[in-house]
Amino acid sequence: MEGDVNVTIGDAVCKDVTLIATRLTCSLPTEQPQSKTGAEFPEVVVHHGNLNFTIGQLEYVSENYLVYILMGVGIFIVVVIAFIAVLVWLCKVSPSYTTVQEMETHREQLDLQAAQESKDVEATNLRGDSE
Repeated sequence: MEGDVNVTIGDAVCKDVTLIATRLTCSLPTEQPQSKTGAEFPEVVVHHGNLNFTIGQLEYVSENYLVYILMGVGIFIVVVIAFIAVLVWLCKVSPSYTTVQEMETHREQLDLQAAQESKDVEATNLRGDSE
């Protein structure tokens, strides 16, 4: 029975076809074959005698996970460096900002003192003129 069944994936023949009850398996070609119909992915066709059954299309997924892992690590490193740069910038800016606030508070206190002294001098002058 297994000898009567052939499987093609695109323009390549699937090797070592095994038929067990309701399951059909075979060894895939190592590279994704070309589609016979010009579709993006090759079609899986089961041939049994003079019958042909198109199962669907098969997309090979790259097993090159190392590229994705390195990209993830690279992005993580960039994010960490950016985070550290923001923290360093905030540490440098924060003391300057508090210094500016302190200077503004001190200036306001000096303005109030000057206004009070001006009032005192004016009041003294007024009392001196009236005597």
